[in-house]
Amino acid sequence: MNSKLVTDQSGNRRIDWHDYNFINYEKTRVGPGEMSPYILNDTKEIEESQKLISLEGVSVLKEKVAQIIPRLSSLNNNYICSCLDKKYLKNLPTVSVIVIFYNEPLSILLRCVSSIFYRSPRNLLHEIILVNDNSTKDELYKTLSSYVEQNFDGRVKVYNNPTRLGLIATRMEGAKLATGEVILFLDSHMEVTTNWLPPLLDPIVINRRTATVPTIDSINHENFKYEPLADNWNGGDLKNLSNYDLKIEIRDSTGFDWNLRYHYYVFNEEEYSVPGVNHLLSAMTGGAYAINREYFFELGGYDTGMFLYNGENYELSFKLQLCGGSLLKVPCSHVGHVSKIKVPYSRQMNGINHEMRNLRRVVEVWFDEYKFLFYRDHPERYQIDFGDISEQVSLRKSLNCKSFKYYLEVIAPFILDWFPIEKKPHFASGAIQSMANKNFCATEIDDKLNLVECSENLTNPSSNQYFLLTWKRTLEPNNEYDLCLSLSQFTQCTHRQGDQLFRYLLDTQQIKNPNSDKCLMANFDLNIITLEKCNSTEVTQKWDFGYKNTTALRDWHNVGIKLLTNE
Repeated sequence: MNSKLVTDQSGNRRIDWHDYNFINYEKTRVGPGEMSPYILNDTKEIEESQKLISLEGVSVLKEKVAQIIPRLSSLNNNYICSCLDKKYLKNLPTVSVIVIFYNEPLSILLRCVSSIFYRSPRNLLHEIILVNDNSTKDELYKTLSSYVEQNFDGRVKVYNNPTRLGLIATRMEGAKLATGEVILFLDSHMEVTTNWLPPLLDPIVINRRTATVPTIDSINHENFKYEPLADNWNGGDLKNLSNYDLKIEIRDSTGFDWNLRYHYYVFNEEEYSVPGVNHLLSAMTGGAYAINREYFFELGGYDTGMFLYNGENYELSFKLQLCGGSLLKVPCSHVGHVSKIKVPYSRQMNGINHEMRNLRRVVEVWFDEYKFLFYRDHPERYQIDFGDISEQVSLRKSLNCKSFKYYLEVIAPFILDWFPIEKKPHFASGAIQSMANKNFCATEIDDKLNLVECSENLTNPSSNQYFLLTWKRTLEPNNEYDLCLSLSQFTQCTHRQGDQLFRYLLDTQQIKNPNSDKCLMANFDLNIITLEKCNSTEVTQKWDFGYKNTTALRDWHNVGIKLLTNE
């Protein structure tokens, strides 16, 4: 296929790429792990699972996964209806899928490879390139190679790094080995679903300067239950299409704060989209995406001055968005990500904090006059050595890239909505003191709210008693972990309001979640704080903050981030 920019597709008709025989075959399979999670039955299994979770971040139960759960178990992942009707260009490019791994549990890696091999159209899958980044596990050498040789054809290839290079440099090695027209990077603990590939390739044929990103669902780390992204999937079967396409789906996008923490954002009500329609992304996580191989190298590939991983997703996103390319989210392509609770290997390389080094390289190359925002609250970051970036600066100039101001004003203006350049005052801050017993204050312990004796200074209390009722209408601990109270537990901030929307009512002294019409309530028998139906006369629902911005609190609807729903 011609890899140059294609604008006229009149001779390339669209066809239905669904393999209905395979789809129906998977729906009929029965057994452990088929279309459902694998349930641990006995005490020994449960104990082994918990041990492996503490070591690997995921329950691999090697014998069980290898012998009981098939390498390619069917996934309970019905499409949204609009995707079933979609047709894609008949002439699609060939693909090299690149999977980098370091100490990945063998069973997880083989599930990844099997899903790619069997769920990808044979004429599109040019090769699967597995690159071992100098793992320390013996099974990832001879055992892996033997399994690949015995169970797959020559399209699955294994390469071993002689020394550890890290994900970024190893992905570059994989890209250099690839010979397909498109390269597709995939994390080693992912599984792909049926018909995942054509939706990713179609936009690249239309415009070779487009990178495409699938919808990334979750696979439970304990029982391998496939958990589709909320609101994107329909529970009906192929013969009984529901009215799902008549439902309104809120389109979301992605971005970051000034610490370069990744965030998902929800668009406002005027920007609803039709389910199944591709839309632009401002940034990607980088765990799974497809890009024309030649164009990837025209962009300079990855910045190999970065160590290990992290930050490379931003760098490539900025190259795409500011240097003549585009980044598309493809809702009709789904892959599952095994969500690990911990990373089973060091986050440092040669004693260097690689994450902050990498992020500094991104900021210094791309942020222009906005780079001060990365350092504003953390001047110590200036002391981190980020190496030589002259090559990256020169590349940006040669690619005639737009400014970062353009990125913030045109590509991702919602970032400034949530993280404005000028800091905005919070609604309230400090300790949250119970009016039922003023000796006790809200205290964050293991991501939950407990009741503990108050610090002496209520305005500036101890760290786990210091909370912010932010101008974003969230209740957050005063730390850097990007946690928001979601009903009664702290979870990652979603920027969707809903369960994370909180308001302090001055007149009744209640802390209310308008979405559920419930209020925080002290339980002194258990020394915990729960969320219960609001009752303005209940003293255990009355609280006081160390500091209150009374003017802002009384003008709740007009101060702070725009409310996404009527409240």
